[in-house]
Amino acid sequence: MNRELLARKIFQNMSAMRRLMFTQGAHGAATKGVPSRARLGVLFTIDTEGALSIKELSERFGVSPSAVTQLVDSLVKDALLKRIEDKKDRRKIAVSLTVLGKKKITQAKNEKIRSLSRIFAALTEEELRQFENLQAKIIKSSE
Repeated sequence: MNRELLARKIFQNMSAMRRLMFTQGAHGAATKGVPSRARLGVLFTIDTEGALSIKELSERFGVSPSAVTQLVDSLVKDALLKRIEDKKDRRKIAVSLTVLGKKKITQAKNEKIRSLSRIFAALTEEELRQFENLQAKIIKSSE
């Protein structure tokens, strides 16, 4: 089997795993009150990278600043994000997580881990180690 065909199969498998994670995690009772996938994407990004401007978020997600503004407005309204003015230039505004936002991120991460644990139940511990090692190798070679 050639590498391109293998890459296609891996892509299909990754897509199927992503769907499994969503259907087994995002629709369960444990995720009640957890924000949608798009909203979680913004929250996860800010959790990982710290406070970001609308422009920076739009660049990260490849969407228009107006689309990000709508998403951020809803997250601010729900008290998951807060706007922070730049002390030197009040025109510059960044958004960061609130205490409630951090709590929701922790809740979502815990649910993702539970979901992955259910998905990976079919693998032995050794197979999981191999899978993690392969992921780490791919990530390291891409940096």
